[in-house]
Amino acid sequence: MATSGPPGDARLRRGGGIAAISFALGLVVVSTFATYWADLRNDQYQLINLGHSVYNGQRLYVDCWENKPPGIAWIGALGYWIAGGREIGVWILPGVAAGLALTAFAWSVHRRFGAAVACWSLVLGGAVVTQRV
Repeated sequence: MATSGPPGDARLRRGGGIAAISFALGLVVVSTFATYWADLRNDQYQLINLGHSVYNGQRLYVDCWENKPPGIAWIGALGYWIAGGREIGVWILPGVAAGLALTAFAWSVHRRFGAAVACWSLVLGGAVVTQRV
């Protein structure tokens, strides 16, 4: 005999899932841009500049230097490449990564615990992502 899941699952499938996704998406968008607009976050701008330098063909640790491993410069350059050389790509890339991580998290919670727990977990995960600032 198949069961339909915990009580309340059907109601959450109708509107709660969309609300949870919308709320988490809003948190990811706000936190992604807030990370780069926050006061005293000079490191972010240095990393954006490093990615810009790599995107424009400069060589790491020869033409441009930072005490970070090279991966952060390559990720920044990838953001510039995706956005056609515009700085917005460096801001969008972390948001997309956070969104994909939240999607995988919510999907796995949904499979194991059902829609109700997945919705609340997605909202909580979205709130945790905002702590990057």
